[in-house]
Amino acid sequence: MTTLLTGDPPSGRVSKFERVKNSIRYRSRRAFVRIVRAVARRAGLDRRRHRARTGRLLVIDDRVPHVHLGTGYPRTNFMLAALVEMGYAVSFYPLLVASEDRASAYADIPADVEIIFDHGTTRLSRFLKQRGDDFDVIVVSRPHNMARLRDALPALYASRIVYDAEAIFCMREIAHARLSGRPFAPEVERKMIDDEIRLAAGSDAVISVSEAEAQRFIGRGWRRVYALSHAIDAPPTPNPFDARRDILFVGPTHAPATPNADSITWFVEEIFPHLRAELGTEVKFLIAGASHPDIVRRLAGESVVFLGRVDDLSEFYNRARLFVAPTRFAAGVPLKIYEAAAHGLPVVATPLLAAQLGWQPGTDLLTGESADAFADACAALYRDAELWNDTRSNALRRMNDDCSPEAFSAQLKRIVDEVLE
Repeated sequence: MTTLLTGDPPSGRVSKFERVKNSIRYRSRRAFVRIVRAVARRAGLDRRRHRARTGRLLVIDDRVPHVHLGTGYPRTNFMLAALVEMGYAVSFYPLLVASEDRASAYADIPADVEIIFDHGTTRLSRFLKQRGDDFDVIVVSRPHNMARLRDALPALYASRIVYDAEAIFCMREIAHARLSGRPFAPEVERKMIDDEIRLAAGSDAVISVSEAEAQRFIGRGWRRVYALSHAIDAPPTPNPFDARRDILFVGPTHAPATPNADSITWFVEEIFPHLRAELGTEVKFLIAGASHPDIVRRLAGESVVFLGRVDDLSEFYNRARLFVAPTRFAAGVPLKIYEAAAHGLPVVATPLLAAQLGWQPGTDLLTGESADAFADACAALYRDAELWNDTRSNALRRMNDDCSPEAFSAQLKRIVDEVLE
């Protein structure tokens, strides 16, 4: 491959699993790689032979998918690691954030992945003309990146295209408009959805994060549509009900208009006062994740604690009694709930998120749509040890069904192999 157009990994081939051993989402990554290799062996896949035959992949996303960024990047991160372990030759093209210090870029990215630094949107077409023949498959995530790829593709381009749509992203904008009291007209909503789904035209396959999202494409005529959720292999934290206290939220709030920012603002201003009245003023609301300074200034207080970015959340998953996901507009599948449940922390969420997960309210998690209902659900889970233990156990069973790393790896391999055929 042409070194002029690529960035080499930093010197020293330290295991990717060792480099991220302090990240809670990857505390069990050695177990994951054993599973991936077992899947590969069962499929009769020899890494070197497979690479020599075919399987050269280009993955395109906004930026290098570091785990701490959230918003779908942990899933892409895991995909890169799984693809490398399965023997594919993988290159990664960051479209929007094209430049990054190489050491930080590879902090939680496999060293075998070739990152195409310093190209971005403006040089995508040139890159494809020069390097297009290097790749058998291009996997592109998110609708705006798919639109840019379609504009940049050379005529008669031969590589197969996999659109990792994840979700219908405009549903977030539609829900936000409804929540704000300024809904779009029904015909405008239909056009927004249709326009986004049509981005998949010309793709060899479409990937969504859930069966419900996949059905949106299938219902509009797409035949090769796959569901690929998340892969999480984390042990539940050990503290029992009586050894826990406080309420936890995890997620970055980079701007005031984001779903996470709306979530914590709604919780702090409209839900938490009811909870403090019910449970006592000693209960704290802990918010982990990088936060916009304006949000911190507005909401922080003695009982509302912004922790900032936390690389290892195990202490807080083990300390908190419940996790809240008061999200009122979103698309896709809420990874934050998967993470909390995997670590043995029962969840109170909005009905929107329960529907996205396909989880049963009152069994796998508790829900509340209004501020009062959400506060009542939190108070019940916070006070009732039997309810807490039952909800925790049910959620852990769902995690084993929904987010098995072995199933994730097998499905990912199936997608790529069927597209290559």
